[in-house]
Amino acid sequence: MKKFSKDIAEIAKDAKSITFSADNQSVLIIRSDNSAIVQDLKPSPVPNTKAATYNLPTANSYSWFEGDSKHLISIEGNAINILDSDGTNKFSLFTGDFDPSAVFGWPDGSRIVISINLNTKSNPLPNLYTIGLK
Repeated sequence: MKKFSKDIAEIAKDAKSITFSADNQSVLIIRSDNSAIVQDLKPSPVPNTKAATYNLPTANSYSWFEGDSKHLISIEGNAINILDSDGTNKFSLFTGDFDPSAVFGWPDGSRIVISINLNTKSNPLPNLYTIGLK
């Protein structure tokens, strides 16, 4: 909490979740209304400059992209999106019927793993599939 600005520390007190990026350079704070804030924790090279804080739109969930503090995965309805941690450059990666609690980034950032059932007639259980990103 020492790295947070006073404004962010106040918001973090009532947060639904707080998640640090893999390199501990940024923090993702999810509010109770599912809106999110990302704060850059790196010290600014310019003296007396506040840490950058970005408000993200409301989504069902947010998570850090594996091994990366610059990108987030968001789940909005039946869509999986990837966006920059400042909320820009959002694009829809997948839209369909998937398990929103089983969406993960691959450790090297090359793909996303999702749980989905593409053939409900022959198998009632979902399978894990990957979506290549590179």
